[in-house]
Amino acid sequence: MSKNTGSEGEAQATQNGSGRPTGNGWAWLPVIAAIALAMVVPSVPIEDGSGKAYGQPGPTETVTATPTNTPANTPTSTPTNTPAALPTNTPTSTPLPVTATPTPTATPTATPTVGLNVTTAIPGEALVAAGTVPDTALTYSLCLLPNGSWTIGSTFSGSCILQQSFTTPTSAFSGVALGPAPVPGSYDLLLLGPGGTIQAAQDASAAAGLVVAGATEVPAGSQAGLFGFALLVAAGAWVLLRQFR
Repeated sequence: MSKNTGSEGEAQATQNGSGRPTGNGWAWLPVIAAIALAMVVPSVPIEDGSGKAYGQPGPTETVTATPTNTPANTPTSTPTNTPAALPTNTPTSTPLPVTATPTPTATPTATPTVGLNVTTAIPGEALVAAGTVPDTALTYSLCLLPNGSWTIGSTFSGSCILQQSFTTPTSAFSGVALGPAPVPGSYDLLLLGPGGTIQAAQDASAAAGLVVAGATEVPAGSQAGLFGFALLVAAGAWVLLRQFR
């Protein structure tokens, strides 16, 4: 009851225009002192992260920290194994130009041939052969024999009437003396290689390569003897005629 009386007295004093608080007017001093103390004393520190900040006390605010996924073991060392310089293989020798080797051209082999200087002769006439051979490094043989049929490339195993071996520096040969023509008859001439292989023939068919005919050719020495014999016969005849006269 007294408080109401005091408030009413204060209100009356204010209304009376005195301007000075009366009665319970000192009750505002603790409030003013609290405000002054708050302005002088530093504000309570508020932790935020890793720093400190000061502010006025206020309503408590819950701050939810957002986790930062910072790797614990972050390698910070820089590799020191610097790769060695790569070797530079610089050729020290200048490559020589490649010269194309020409492909050797195969020399064609000569076809074997053989023949006599005549196809007809009389007995005792000189026979000379000519022809070609496939290989000049080999030794060949000329064979005159009675007429027959011959297979080129086969092996000859008969006998020869006249035979002559020879070599030649070139594939072509000529002037090889075979000998005098034999008695009248039909003959062939064969070119024989190593092993008796028939390389060529003057006539490999049934026809004759050489025909010998006519009288026998008398050698020069025999002619002189025949002339002397004729003189002897003539002398004997003359002696007989003288006796019968």
